[in-house]
This record gives sequence, structure tokens and C-alpha cells, in this order.
Amino acid sequence: MRIKKDQAFLTIKSKTIGISREEFEYKIPFEEAKFILENLCDKSIIEKNRYEIKFKEKIWEVDEFLEDNFGLILAEIELNSEDEKFEKPNWVGDEVSLDPKYFNSNLAKNPFKNW
Repeated sequence: MRIKKDQAFLTIKSKTIGISREEFEYKIPFEEAKFILENLCDKSIIEKNRYEIKFKEKIWEVDEFLEDNFGLILAEIELNSEDEKFEKPNWVGDEVSLDPKYFNSNLAKNPFKNW
């Protein structure tokens, strides 16, 4: 679930194979999103600010984590295929796509502050 100002989105992600996965996102009413988060979800919710940065005709999504994951910043790019060529900005660090400690599901259970 993602809330952006007064809009909410439900995101469904498939199992990751390599660094690829299918992803489907649907806009849902804001009040329903609040209810779902408050009543139907685990209480370990990851909070972050997301920024979109355009670089060389690609959009990078940069997540600045808050609360228990404060200090962690991750950047990702969506490609048409795993072998698509792209230029990496100089502000992007090490590749961590295959490191499970950076998966949101794991950050909820073992936050960055505990590393």
C-alpha cells in the first residue's frame, strides 16, 4: 500500500525471480487505504519518502526511509528487461537488489537501526 498526499495505491507484487518481478498497482479511495492500514495490516509498516529523479531518460525512484529505518536511502530503476543497458548516476552506490536484508518485508522485521 502506498499513500501519496491524499491518494492511495494498492500494489501487488509477484515473487522475485533474479531481480525481476511482476507488479500491479491500483488507485483506491484514501479512506479505504487508511482503514486497511489501521485494521487489516501488520503493525510493522515501513515509512519513507519517495522521490522521482530523471536521469538519462530514465526515472529513478529514491526512497528515504524514516523511523526505524532512518538513514537508509535506496534507489531503483524500472527496466523493460534485466539485460537492458542504462547509465548509472554517480550518486548511486552498490547494487543490493539480491540482498534480502534490503527487501521491504525484511526491513519491517529487522529495521536498519538494528544493523
